[in-house]
Amino acid sequence: MNRHRSWKRLAGTIIAIALAFPIVSSGTVLAADCKAYLDTELRKKQEDEGSTHMVWVWKVDIETPEVCADVDFQLIVREQTKDGEEVEKTQRLQIKASSREVKSRKVNHVMMKGTTVLDWKFEVTGCKPCG
Repeated sequence: MNRHRSWKRLAGTIIAIALAFPIVSSGTVLAADCKAYLDTELRKKQEDEGSTHMVWVWKVDIETPEVCADVDFQLIVREQTKDGEEVEKTQRLQIKASSREVKSRKVNHVMMKGTTVLDWKFEVTGCKPCG
């Protein structure tokens, strides 16, 4: 009779743990579900005389519905050198954003004169709620 009660207690403990696990797991999944949006505008292409470089400058606005979020994003630029070689460059960036305001960030891309930008894009690569 004692064995029967022990098995009932053990089974009850296993069921309680099994029921508790999805609740903890779901909370983790929901906490990691963070959204952020980018709005980008190419502001200028700056070429300094006497310099071997030129700079492209963007304004990036970051919005999130989160109260606070750490947002990772990147700029991907596909260039063609004066030798005709195509090169893709990635610049990784991070910013703390909030639903209270749109955060803006200036992003510079420096390249050699004579290089042509074939295409560029910004994309969100990660978003985590703060805290």
